Formats: sequence, C-alpha cells, structure tokens
Amino acid sequence: MGQARLVRKAIFALAGIVFLPTFAFARLPFGAQYMDQSGYALGSFALNVVFVESDGSIDPNQEDWTAEQLSQVHEQIDLAVNFWEQQTASFHPNAQLKITVDYANGGAPIHTGYEPINRAGNLSAISVWTSDVLSQVEYEGIPVSEPSTLNEVARYVHDTNWAGTVFVVND
Repeated sequence: MGQARLVRKAIFALAGIVFLPTFAFARLPFGAQYMDQSGYALGSFALNVVFVESDGSIDPNQEDWTAEQLSQVHEQIDLAVNFWEQQTASFHPNAQLKITVDYANGGAPIHTGYEPINRAGNLSAISVWTSDVLSQVEYEGIPVSEPSTLNEVARYVHDTNWAGTVFVVND
C-alpha cells in the first residue's frame, strides 16, 4: 500500500469520523462548505450507486435482484449520465457537467436484514436500512457510516465538485 493511501486512511479512519485535511476544502466550489455536496448540476459530480438486497434475517425477504435486472439498471444509469452530460455539452468548459459513477461493492447488492421497499415511508424508516447497508461499506479502505461521509470521501477521491448517493432497491 502506497504512502499516500496510508496517509489518506489515517486522515479518514480515525474512530470512523471523517477528518478532512485543510487542502481538501480548496477543491470545493466557491462558497461551498463540507455539507454542500450536490448544490448545482454544473462541474464534476461523483455519483455513488448502492444496490440493496434484503436477506430475510429481520423482515421477510420479498424481492430478489436478478442478473438481468441489475444489468438493466446499470444501462439506465449510463443512459441518464449521458443524457445529463449532453445537456451541458455546449456550455463553457468550466460549466459542463461531468459525472463519475462509482458502484459500491463493485455493483453487487449489499445485504441487509431489512426489506427496503417496505420501509420507504419516512426518513426514520429509511435510515434503519441505509445505516445497516453503509456499515458494511468501505471506500478506498475508509469506513463510511452515513451518505454524507460516503459523498465527501467520493468527492475527495474523484476530485469532484459535488457528490451524491443513490440507494437502488428492487420493487
């Protein structure tokens, strides 16, 4: 493991809390703060995609991903990225949108004991399974515990202006 990666791990992994070096903030767009992770559809954007699969250990397992469904979702994400990048293709180079897609777990579903589609009603119901899923995710060896942490690490690693996370569940 290279020295830079070890330094990055040390910076981010202390007690599971993200500590950013001061130079990381220099990458942020003018006026943006740490929690301003997807303010504008301009510049560069890191899109974290997290596929979620229930395992039946808490809620009854009602939905299962097939290889064909996963492939279709990957294709739809590629089409959407292309569409949005093309919307800004004629803009000034500093205003064009460039999206970097990063699939958590290599694009394979991450298992949770909860059936996400049955827990989609409100933020507290959603946070139960998203927290469970993210507790299993490491990004570049850095543990993440919430979407904002995943977003900030992805923004740093991919050197983007913005970042966001999409949880994809089977319905």
